[in-house]
Amino acid sequence: MDLSFVTEQLDNFSTFGKAIHGLFTGFAKFADNMNTMINGSDALTEKTSVVFEGLSSKSEA
Repeated sequence: MDLSFVTEQLDNFSTFGKAIHGLFTGFAKFADNMNTMINGSDALTEKTSVVFEGLSSKSEA
């Protein structure tokens, strides 16, 4: 077994490790963005319901 084979395998493993690391860090960012979006939509729903309540109370009067 020559040294170039070993260094090539280590290089491949390093690239693979970086890909896995990127996948996990990317997923964490994705999950954080989804969480922000979901929480944002809750606030949006609340605001929308306030608007509809305001409109319906005006129409009842």
